[in-house]
Amino acid sequence: DRPISRSSIERDADARSDIWALGVILFELVAGRPPFVAESITELTLRVAMDPTPPSPGVPRGFEQVVARCLEKDPNRRFANVSQLAAALAPFGSPASRDRARHREHDLDVERRSGARADESRGSAGDARLVGGLALELPRQELAAALG
Repeated sequence: DRPISRSSIERDADARSDIWALGVILFELVAGRPPFVAESITELTLRVAMDPTPPSPGVPRGFEQVVARCLEKDPNRRFANVSQLAAALAPFGSPASRDRARHREHDLDVERRSGARADESRGSAGDARLVGGLALELPRQELAAALG
C-alpha cells in the first residue's frame, strides 16, 4: 500500500507534500499501521483532510512531535525541506547519522549565504538518503527500546 500524498488533495503541491508522505512512512514504521485508514479513497481523503493525526503510543515525545509536524494539515507548518526533517530526526539516530545531518545542515547554511541554491525548498538526493538512513535506523535505536 502506497501512502496517499497530500499533493493529491492540495492544489499547490511542493516539497512539503513530500515531507507529508515521509511523515506517513515514519508513522507507519513505528506504529505498524498508517496514520489514516479508510474503506474507500473518498473516505481516506476526508480523513486525511479533517482528522487529527493520531498519537503514536510508546515512542519518544520528541519523535512523535517530528512526525506530527510532517503531517500538519497546513503545509506552512511542516518542515520546509528534507534537510530540516533530517536534523529533527537526528537525535533519534546513531551518532554517525547525527553527524551527517549536522554536516548537511551546515552545507545548506553555506549554500544559503552564498546564494548557490535557487530553490531552498527542494531537497537533494543526498537529503533523501539521509532521511531514509535515519528512518531505517529508528527501529534499531531508541525507538526499538521504547517500543519494547
